[in-house]
Amino acid sequence: MDAQWRLLAILTPIALRLLVIRRAAQQAIEIPATAVVSQEAIQIVVLLDHRHRTIETAKQLWRAIARLGGYLDRKSDGPPGWQTLWKGWMRIMDVLEGVHLATLLHPS
Repeated sequence: MDAQWRLLAILTPIALRLLVIRRAAQQAIEIPATAVVSQEAIQIVVLLDHRHRTIETAKQLWRAIARLGGYLDRKSDGPPGWQTLWKGWMRIMDVLEGVHLATLLHPS
């Protein structure tokens, strides 16, 4: 039972982050992407996604994260699901962790 609580403590902040991103993307007004994630995370998404040179809105960010998780983003597709968003976000976090580790190994 203890292990389940620890897992819940780790996964809850990630789920809340994705919920905030999705909610911001679905708002009628254009919410800046920097209002929901760090500029560093946005830069990682831009480098990995290859569709955008910049990501300015939460809606663009939401779709880019989903594409990294396997979402095809065709006109006939519905909105991305939670598992797709989760996979995309985990990929971003893995790359971001690699960037942080690289800076520790080779300080500028």
